[in-house]
Amino acid sequence: MLKNFLLSTALVLLLMQPANAFELTDDRVERFVDSWIDVQSLEHEFEDIEQPDGELLPESPFSASLEEARGHEAYQRLQQIAVDHGFSDVEEWALTGDLIFRAFLGKEVQDEDPAAEMKQALEEIRQSPLPEEQKEQMTRHIQEYLDFMERIQDVPAEDIETVRRHQGALKRIFEPVN
Repeated sequence: MLKNFLLSTALVLLLMQPANAFELTDDRVERFVDSWIDVQSLEHEFEDIEQPDGELLPESPFSASLEEARGHEAYQRLQQIAVDHGFSDVEEWALTGDLIFRAFLGKEVQDEDPAAEMKQALEEIRQSPLPEEQKEQMTRHIQEYLDFMERIQDVPAEDIETVRRHQGALKRIFEPVN
């Protein structure tokens, strides 16, 4: 009876796990980075897709973009790129990108503590002679950023270390060209 109870409990816990939960490994990061050149080659085909409104800093930018691209004529080519690079499908590719993105930002937060700068800027804005409407808008954007940075702090340390090993390649993907 105890054995059946333990098996049932284990099954319930397994079913409660997110369907796409997986470990962020060096192999996953490398496959994602390798896929990026191919994905970039499709960029011009997706130019007609509107970017989603809402969050200034989406926590899941690849999944959000994928939702916007679903049904687009180039979507199947994106699916094929994901499969060609060892992902089961484009959803797994997007989830991997989201996890890498969060870990990359988590690493940045650890290394540089941008929240401290933003808190200082927030205080300066509050004390500035700017019009109230402008202050409110700037304050709202900074607060969204601070909230996002707070949520990023729950990224597993192992994911951050994995991303740290691929920092150079990931900077080329996530940091804008100057």
